[in-house]
Amino acid sequence: MNKVLVAPWGNPFQWKPATYEINGELIKSRSTLPALIRELKPNSVFVVVLDTLVNMYVCNNFDKETRKCLEKWPDQNDVPTKNVSTYTEVASDIRSRVEWFLWKLVEETKEEEYSQELEKMINNKQIKIIIAPGIGTHSNPPLNNVTVSISGDCTVLDYYYYIVYELSKLLPAGDLTVYLDLTHGINFMPVLTYRAVSNLLSLGSYAWNVKFKVFNAEPYSQGVNLKIHKVEDATVKPKPQYFVVSGHSDWNAFISSIVNGFPLVFATFFPDSLKVKQHADYIYEEFCKTIKVSSELNDNSIKVEIRRNMLPEDLHSTALLYYLIRVMNAKFGEIYPKDKEEFTLYELENISKLFDSIPAIGWRVKKDIENIKKLKYIHSNWDNLGKLRRGKNWKKFEKICGPGETQKTNQCIEVRNFIAHSGFDDNIVQLRKINSNIYIRYDPNLRDVVLELAVKSLEGDSVGE
Repeated sequence: MNKVLVAPWGNPFQWKPATYEINGELIKSRSTLPALIRELKPNSVFVVVLDTLVNMYVCNNFDKETRKCLEKWPDQNDVPTKNVSTYTEVASDIRSRVEWFLWKLVEETKEEEYSQELEKMINNKQIKIIIAPGIGTHSNPPLNNVTVSISGDCTVLDYYYYIVYELSKLLPAGDLTVYLDLTHGINFMPVLTYRAVSNLLSLGSYAWNVKFKVFNAEPYSQGVNLKIHKVEDATVKPKPQYFVVSGHSDWNAFISSIVNGFPLVFATFFPDSLKVKQHADYIYEEFCKTIKVSSELNDNSIKVEIRRNMLPEDLHSTALLYYLIRVMNAKFGEIYPKDKEEFTLYELENISKLFDSIPAIGWRVKKDIENIKKLKYIHSNWDNLGKLRRGKNWKKFEKICGPGETQKTNQCIEVRNFIAHSGFDDNIVQLRKINSNIYIRYDPNLRDVVLELAVKSLEGDSVGE
């Protein structure tokens, strides 16, 4: 099982040395990171910081009489402040500063075994720094000679959307344990990181064994051992997440198949993972083109202004979808999407196991598949499910019921029936049997109708009609 540690950090340069305690072991460091690496032994660490750290340093030894700083973190000789004019330069500067801090953690306790474990992870590139969008104006008291301002039409949700996007690419798709350390997060970072991780893990738990463990150390107090507490230890269960990607009905139909338990929709509309990833990347790249960066460096001070728009919500939706596809590809061996939109009933039974952890959906899906298996006289040519169930006098409907319409009075297909029967509506499903294999598909002439039914089941257009 893969093990990943996610840690949101505020401004690490101002953290003081402390002694952290975890499971009775004492670890001296400015961060919980060495202690957690030693105790949890993660395969990867994702440190999340804000873009407001650009050019940031603090004074760790301030002479009040001379008003001079005797020790700067990061050391200005190692990571000097400099003018930045692009967001790429902003990210590069921050990455250099955080990497400097990581090596400082190693250097300060280099004789300790836990320090060597941290050093090994750094050298093996097992620690990735995620630089996420921040907001507001920030400085470095008591010097106050670095000012970073974020302006424009931006919100704290930009942080959430972005880390969902990054983690959708980084989190393993398979059996997984994620550790979340909230000790060093500030302001909106802890709650939004928790939200991002838990939503992604919920998608992973449809197909895999997923565990989520959250840690938080006691507040800093000089001369006191700070215990690192486990505040959550959960086996993650699937939870339906209602999100859509603008302009991509096929993708939204697939999302609906997971939310509502539609095995045949799942197999029919399974998206191409590369196209979904390219769409997410395109959204982010277009966003980056709108970012304006300016800076003013004087002898003793620097001001940086980053002006940007709000990240589109579609980045978040597309990223969730991308991780969901990665999870399912890992589960089913990348056999979807298929060239032909016809599938064996055995395939759909395998897909239906995704919903075992959600009884209200899982039991319904299994019953609908069992009802199909009980059908007699399935021929080698395609027949409508309704005809096989109800005989030759059965009448097929090909339009979706509008507001106030019902199947009985208006001869149409009700969205609620589509949901109630796990997508196996009599009017749109066709069957045939070759040897002992039952094959199933949606009527090729009604593909658009199926697509609309699936999307309406996700977006709730028919609710309350």
